[in-house]
Amino acid sequence: MKIKAVFSNEMPFMIQLPSGDFKVKVKYGSNNEEYELNLTLTDEMYRLHLDNKPGKGSYIDGLASELNDYISVNNLQTYAFTPLKSYITCTTEEDIIITEEMAEVITEEDIKEKIIKPFLISEGIRNGKSIYGEELDEKATEIYLEFSVEEKSEMKKEVVAKREIRKLAGIIPLYHIALNTFINQYRYIRNDFFVESLTIHTLEGTYVQIYIDNNLYEQYTHAGKAPTIITHSQWMPDITSDELQELKKRLMSYYMINPSEELIITARNLLERGEYRSAVIEANAALEIAVAEKITEKMEANGDTTLDIDAYLSRTETNFYQRCDNQLKAKTSFSFVTDNSNLWSIISSHRKTFRHKIAHTALTPPPNQVEGIINDYERAIQWVEAL
Repeated sequence: MKIKAVFSNEMPFMIQLPSGDFKVKVKYGSNNEEYELNLTLTDEMYRLHLDNKPGKGSYIDGLASELNDYISVNNLQTYAFTPLKSYITCTTEEDIIITEEMAEVITEEDIKEKIIKPFLISEGIRNGKSIYGEELDEKATEIYLEFSVEEKSEMKKEVVAKREIRKLAGIIPLYHIALNTFINQYRYIRNDFFVESLTIHTLEGTYVQIYIDNNLYEQYTHAGKAPTIITHSQWMPDITSDELQELKKRLMSYYMINPSEELIITARNLLERGEYRSAVIEANAALEIAVAEKITEKMEANGDTTLDIDAYLSRTETNFYQRCDNQLKAKTSFSFVTDNSNLWSIISSHRKTFRHKIAHTALTPPPNQVEGIINDYERAIQWVEAL
């Protein structure tokens, strides 16, 4: 028996990459076990609205050719198409052999709980005569006793199959981890601040399809809350072949994203969403991390221990001026304060005028100044990282 689970999602944004497969390695569990998933990206998916009212009623997602076949087979007269944003699917499958030993451990209660009761509940809902509690237990027992030995044997195998299916479908949390790994590595290599990590607030829901021997067995939506908000469009130039190969390599190697650069991208994302206070805070944090990382890098190269480095940095934990002046000069031979005084003056002004007041008051920076503030912090980070 071959069982297969297919997870799929329309992204809340466009991924500016060519359609194709992207293998992603993730770790899980207390032992950091590895799992590899294959994400298939396409921008050729459409939503077929079955009532000619996009945004309302029932719909089916698929490729244009598949949906046209559906229209033809079902002789639809009223319908509408809308293009979907970047669409990702992930398929995982395995062959299972159900042995007599596996089936024998299945009990009468297993059959009633996994097969008979769900059927009775579904029938009750359909007929408007829901049953539950003792009545459900009694009816399930009554039906169970009517089955032959052969039928009970087949139902035992079905329960085993259901358990294996649940194991396969149970990797959906790993799929979500892989999605965010893919998104974070993509936005970093392309500097695409329109995209962000997915949460229940930004993911409309993962569509799950279960197949047994290539026949659809079950389909449902796993979680989800908010609809997508960014339109179907491409605003970035095509990715270069070198960048694309580098992205694929990073997805399989647990590549560590530069934390300062990632925070700058996050700051631009917050700016795009109108979160001006948070954007400035993140940009400032990016610079503070860059300075600490540079001092750490130089001290590690000099053979200092982690305890030595932590003790050294703790001296200026609340004095960023001294860290950028004396400590940075001591470890890199350059002081941000004196060797790049013009840029330091700008950064110092941003910290006094915006960062500190945002942290301690209700100040909101003027929206038309935030992009320039982020750019200044990014220039400062680049200068520090080049030391």
